[in-house]
Amino acid sequence: MSFFPLLLAALVTAGGDAAVARVNDVTIPRAAVARRVDFAAGLQIKVTPAEALESLVNDALLAEEGRRLGLDRSPEVAASVDRELRKAAAAALVDSFVARRQPDEATLREMFHATADFVAFELLAYASEQDARAARQRIDKGAKLEAEAATAVTARLYPKPSDAPFSMRAQLGGLAAPLLSAAPGALVGPVEGEKGWLVVRVLRKEIGSDADYAARRPMLLASFRKQTLDAGRSHLVEQLRAKSGVKLDEAFLGGLRGAAPTPEQLQHVIATVGGAPVRYADVYPKIASLGGQAGHMASPAVKVQLANSVVNERLVEAFAIERGLDKAPEVVAQRPELERNAITVLVAARIQAAVKRPSGREIERHYEKNRSRYARPLREVRPWVEAEVLDLARHDALQAHVAELRRKASISIDEAALARDAS
Repeated sequence: MSFFPLLLAALVTAGGDAAVARVNDVTIPRAAVARRVDFAAGLQIKVTPAEALESLVNDALLAEEGRRLGLDRSPEVAASVDRELRKAAAAALVDSFVARRQPDEATLREMFHATADFVAFELLAYASEQDARAARQRIDKGAKLEAEAATAVTARLYPKPSDAPFSMRAQLGGLAAPLLSAAPGALVGPVEGEKGWLVVRVLRKEIGSDADYAARRPMLLASFRKQTLDAGRSHLVEQLRAKSGVKLDEAFLGGLRGAAPTPEQLQHVIATVGGAPVRYADVYPKIASLGGQAGHMASPAVKVQLANSVVNERLVEAFAIERGLDKAPEVVAQRPELERNAITVLVAARIQAAVKRPSGREIERHYEKNRSRYARPLREVRPWVEAEVLDLARHDALQAHVAELRRKASISIDEAALARDAS
């Protein structure tokens, strides 16, 4: 489990962005709050603008303390900034895929109707088109579907139209167009479906309105952007993996045991990308982020999957650097905020590293309080219980330190501006 604050969103921006807070000499603009909310959403964490601003204030105080301690000149900060700039270059590269492919209205409307159109129907399924066509002809001459059900391979009929469940357009495949273009009460078929040749009666349908489309259009654009990014990145990674011939040390990953890796294991090189080593230390934070026992007891397959994701990231970053995207204005402009973030992370890490390991009695008390969750004897889960107790203590230490910094700081918040953001 991890209690680090969300430290990777930007603290401040340049320009005339309206400020929502001031922390000593640091101004926090409303755009920073929006980025923090978006960053959390990317981690599937919902935070309000007020909560986002709270974390930004805390980060600003930690970064200020780090500068007083001279940590802004540390190798750790320099390495972190370099690492994040490489990520920013890779993001700029992948963003270029979206710039080259903007959706037209027809594409957006197609995406909208895939999940906004619904139809309810009943059907008879036959093994052959000939059988289905014969049944359709009998029905056209007055036969009831209920009577024809005896000759069908499968029948799905309902006493009342309201009993039939709705199906979404996206779920219907090739049936979508003929069913959603038919009026309620109309027969459709024979058409080929997953269950054979079908004769279908449309019972009810709902078509997404223009007003609904207008309301959902921003979300459709965001969804299109994400799909384009994901597809472009996947295609690029596939090409880069094939070209690079990178080999992953799966034997090492499969042989890892224990609650936490040793220093030697963390430094083990599991792959080489562009002449630079990828160490297990580069992968372990992803494993630890799984939380609690899920992280400590991650299977070899999970470790390999996460290691491959890191290798893929490095391949894209190296390709972006080769193309000079680390010199792009939008990437270079991020350096100041990345330095602030790196200082904040380093200060937080040092505060937490100073926390002593829990005593045996503390471990036992935590286990007794959570015995049902562990569902195993203490001797079997002790390393993970100890890790949880230590994480909690580190969290409390960081929160106490931040509270002391806040007590001494000059903090002003524009509540009206923040309220506008929340609305």
